[in-house]
Amino acid sequence: MNLLPDALRNWIARRAVLRELRTVQADTAELAKFKVRDQLALAEDALRRADRNTAEAIWRKLSNDHPAVVREERQSLAVLKGLRRFEEAEQLMREQAKRHPSDSFYLQGLLEIAAAQNDPEVTLERAAALRKRFPGALHGYIYAAMICRQVGRLDEAEAFAREAMERFPEAVQGYLEHARIAGARQDWPEALQRWQVVLDRFDHQGGYIGAAEALVGLKRFDDADRLVTSATIRFPMEWPLFAQLARSREERGDVAGALPLWRRMLERFPLETLVYYSATAAFERMQAWDDLEATLRMGVDRFPDDFKMVVELARFLHTRRGDYAAAAEVWASIRAQFPHDREAYGRGAEAAEQIGRTEEAAGLRAELHRRSQAA
Repeated sequence: MNLLPDALRNWIARRAVLRELRTVQADTAELAKFKVRDQLALAEDALRRADRNTAEAIWRKLSNDHPAVVREERQSLAVLKGLRRFEEAEQLMREQAKRHPSDSFYLQGLLEIAAAQNDPEVTLERAAALRKRFPGALHGYIYAAMICRQVGRLDEAEAFAREAMERFPEAVQGYLEHARIAGARQDWPEALQRWQVVLDRFDHQGGYIGAAEALVGLKRFDDADRLVTSATIRFPMEWPLFAQLARSREERGDVAGALPLWRRMLERFPLETLVYYSATAAFERMQAWDDLEATLRMGVDRFPDDFKMVVELARFLHTRRGDYAAAAEVWASIRAQFPHDREAYGRGAEAAEQIGRTEEAAGLRAELHRRSQAA
C-alpha cells in the first residue's frame, strides 16, 4: 500500500527530473569547455603558422556558438592578440577583471595587450597598476624592465630587473632582463658575468645565446662558436642558437661563411616565420639582395596569409629592385587579400604609372582618396 500522498510523490518525481536535467546541463557545459579549448589550441597553432584566415574562422565560429564559454577561457587572450583584435581583447579583459577582481590574470592581460601594440607609455602605466594591485605578480616587474630597456631608460630597467630577481629568485625572467640590460649598455664583461649566472642557475637556452653575444662583443669569436655549437646539440630545435652562429660569422666580417648558415637555417626550420624575418634582416645587412628576394618569395609562398611578409616583398621589389612590374603584381595581390591596406593603393598607383598603366594608376589614386575620405 502506497502511503505517500500524490502531491508528495509528484514533488519527488519533479526533483528527480530536475536533478537529471542539471546533470545533463553540467555535462553539456563541460563538453563545450573541452571543445572550445581544443578549438582555441588549433587557432593558436594556426597563428604560429601565420595562417590568420584559419584562426579567424575558428574564432568567429566559437564566438557565435559558445560566446559565454569563450569569454571565460584564458586562451582567448592569446588568440585575440595573435589576430590583432586589440579592442576586443581589451573589452574582454576589463569585463573579466570586474567579474574576478582577485585574479591578476586580467590586469596582466591588459598589460600584454599594450605591449603587443608597441605602446611603451601605456605598457608602463599598466605594469605600475599591476604592481600596485598585485605586488606578487611577476609580469608587473618584468614588463617594466623590458620596456625601460627598449626605450633606453637603462637605470630604471636595472632597478626593475633587480627587484624581480629579489622577489622571484626562482623565476628566470628577472635574470634574463638583468643580463640583457648589460648587453644594451654594451658592457660585455658585465653581460658575460650575468649570462653565466643564467646558465649556472637555470641552464636556460637563452643564456647560451646571450653569453655568445657577449663573447662576440669581446671579439672572442671562437669561444662564442664553441659555446653555441655545444648548445645546438642539446637544443637542436632552438633556431635562435643557429642564428647566433650565423651572426658570429657576420661579426667576424666573414660574409661568405655567414650566408650559407642562414640558407641552411631556412631549410632546417621552414615553418618558423621568425626565421624568415631574421634571415631577411641578415641578408639586408650583408647586401645579399638575391638571397633577400628569394627568402621573401619563399616566405610568401609558405605563409600566404602573413600580411607583413607580402608587404615586405612588395616594398623590396618597389624600392630596392625598382622592378615596378613585379611590384605592381604583388601590390595587387595585397589589395585583393587585404583590401583595407592603403599603402597597397598608393604604391600600386606609383608602380602602375612607372610601367605606363596610367589609367590603372588614376583609378587606384581615386580609390585611395575615396577610402581616406570614408575613414
